Amino acid sequence: MKVYADLRHIIDDLKASKNSNELYSKIQKYKDSINCIAAENDTSIIVEVIQNELIVVADNVDKHIKLKFDD
Repeated sequence: MKVYADLRHIIDDLKASKNSNELYSKIQKYKDSINCIAAENDTSIIVEVIQNELIVVADNVDKHIKLKFDD
């Protein structure tokens, strides 16, 4: 679960997004950090949004977080 611990602050910040535009710009901003965490843990990490769900997939982590935006 080290991967999730490393990702926790990123996920928390993504969850705090006020709208989908903010969420997408944050995902872009964190892309390099996420890739570094993936490399350090010798895994791949997928962070994407499908139908207002923030989906984080890595080894031993499959996290779906429902987000509600009005836009």
